[in-house]
Amino acid sequence: MFPPPKDVVISIFLLKRFATFIATLLAASAVIFAVLDVLPGSAAEVMLGDSATPESLKALEIKLGLDRPPSNATPRGWPASRWATWAPASRTTRRWPSW
Repeated sequence: MFPPPKDVVISIFLLKRFATFIATLLAASAVIFAVLDVLPGSAAEVMLGDSATPESLKALEIKLGLDRPPSNATPRGWPASRWATWAPASRTTRRWPSW
């Protein structure tokens, strides 16, 4: 029996490496989001600092969507819809759009 051609072996190797890369990204994202969810505080507290009033903190949390559950925090279906918004604009402009 003959060994498979070298280009097939390399293609399989690259496909396995890419699958491992994607799995690692997903696992790292899950760990980061889980840790950030468990830690005390919020992004609004960090942005406003120690001198923030409860009213300004609540307003910023509403603006950032931190008052909603994670599944509803991004109504446009981030990141796919953000990428779909950014990709066509990137061909005509050299700036990142402001969400």
